[in-house]
Amino acid sequence: MKNFKTYKHFFMALTILSLPFGVGGAYAFQIDEGAFGKLNIDGAVSGYYLYSNNVPPAPTGSSTPGDKKNRYDISNALVNISKPDGVVRFTIVAGAYAFPTVGETTAKTTQSGYNTDLFSALPIAYLEFDPNSSVSIKVGKLPTMIGYESAFTYQNIDIQRSILWSMQPVVSRGIRFTYTKGIFTGNLELNDGFYSEKKPALEGSFSLAPNQNASISFNFIYPDKKTKPNPTSTPANKQEYELTGSYTISKFTFAFDSMYVHVPTSKEGETTSNHAFGIAGYATYNINDAWSLNARAEYDEEGTSGTDIMGFGQGAHAYSITITPEYKYKQFFIRPEVSYVHITNVASAYYYTSPTASAPTKNTQIRLGLEAGFVF
Repeated sequence: MKNFKTYKHFFMALTILSLPFGVGGAYAFQIDEGAFGKLNIDGAVSGYYLYSNNVPPAPTGSSTPGDKKNRYDISNALVNISKPDGVVRFTIVAGAYAFPTVGETTAKTTQSGYNTDLFSALPIAYLEFDPNSSVSIKVGKLPTMIGYESAFTYQNIDIQRSILWSMQPVVSRGIRFTYTKGIFTGNLELNDGFYSEKKPALEGSFSLAPNQNASISFNFIYPDKKTKPNPTSTPANKQEYELTGSYTISKFTFAFDSMYVHVPTSKEGETTSNHAFGIAGYATYNINDAWSLNARAEYDEEGTSGTDIMGFGQGAHAYSITITPEYKYKQFFIRPEVSYVHITNVASAYYYTSPTASAPTKNTQIRLGLEAGFVF
């Protein structure tokens, strides 16, 4: 329970903060006075539990312990302060967060080298300049434009992210130029790629939204091939090209995310050439205002030689299915989850170990999960 003790006071403060404010609004509250003008304040507080029948063992020669059969922790303890109007705007997101991902090792929310430690307790913070309705310039710590799934669990339809998500960037430091005209939105961003600090990357997104129920987007990131791996990404010089889209009809929303990854050979980047491909499909059925049923299925694979991209071993093929029903009452939400992952074609044939084994003897993992909390 050390994780909860670490953030006990922050967790309680956010709980108390959210209670007095109106449930019907989009934000916990708004401040309309002062030098900044109108400010919106919202956020999320939640915890999660995951049971895994098989888990990845500790890496050979590593002091980091292997995964736990039972994992419980804070998934979100976040507050978001933003100035949404005017020529000069800003957004700040602060707090604790976790990145549970299907098939992959989980870790404490506060563990060094994982989760909150990756992008700090201030994961997103940027200044925005909007001279008119078509042009926007953002500078600071920016959430990536790549991927259908977002950084924090409460923003997604499932508790755990996909394996495909784990190959994508999450946060970068840079400057983004956005142009919007009619159904078209274009973004170009010069940043540090996979949070690499010293090496530049070009990230972009070009999307069409013909109506409020449909959208399609082509996204990419092209980092300097000399970029070295870091705690947020191994490798960190991978080029990614993605097509994603969504469509809503009646009570159903369908979406897809498909991505091709290329890793170049680079002595400085500590990589040899390899590639990977992944595709994920998403579906949500909104039964009524309280209940919804969410599902995701994906397939990912990488080449048989070169740098390991997915983290399961060269040549790995990965399949996963995740089902997450959700119940909401005003600002409160609770959702159970079941996920299944199958890894094939890796050199050793196995990736997981049973809790009593010392070496990997399994190639499947089933997880049962539960997340509960509130947004304000």
